[in-house]
Amino acid sequence: MCCGHKSAPSRTGYSSAPSQRSAARSPQTPPASQSSSATFEYTGATGLTVVSPTTGKRYRFDAPGAQLSIDPLDHSMMLYVPNLRPVRFTRT
Repeated sequence: MCCGHKSAPSRTGYSSAPSQRSAARSPQTPPASQSSSATFEYTGATGLTVVSPTTGKRYRFDAPGAQLSIDPLDHSMMLYVPNLRPVRFTRT
């Protein structure tokens, strides 16, 4: 039964008005973990090429000690590639 007040909350608890919480979030803003790249170093004996199944990017490590900046989306996949290790501090 309706009381005639349009501002009364509905029985289901849902409202057609957008909530302040969803309005404050921007879908274009990436999470902090995806905003920075990681650097990996090749520790093998020759060269290595890795093609990411996630992004399709091709990473070429030409020689032992070669370091490349890796897309954040590929970081977890690169941890499983033999002879690659994440670098905590980039050489200058």
